[in-house]
Amino acid sequence: MEVSEEVRGMIMQFQAYQQQSQMIIGQKDATKAQLMEIDKTLEELEKTGEKEIYKSVGPILIKTNREGIKKDLSEKKEMLELRLKTMDSEDKKTKEKIKDLQEKIQSSLAKKQ
Repeated sequence: MEVSEEVRGMIMQFQAYQQQSQMIIGQKDATKAQLMEIDKTLEELEKTGEKEIYKSVGPILIKTNREGIKKDLSEKKEMLELRLKTMDSEDKKTKEKIKDLQEKIQSSLAKKQ
């Protein structure tokens, strides 16, 4: 059966959206891992009574204020949570586009038969 140019275009677009969805899922997983690491670090900071701690900056450790680190980590956590919400929204839209294209492709192929 010969497939029209229009259907070929839809199939290519469908594959591109699938790749985009996989990329978003990978980014979401990485972001979730970062959030878990930040949560664990904040939890450990709460356990320690030290006022000053060491922060890793490249290959060296720098003595720094615990409260400053907590503030930085909390801000980073907020940013990552917002980014995760954005990625969830993108993923949902991409999956809707995939579903729509799949239905259009199936409908077009059914008409050919």
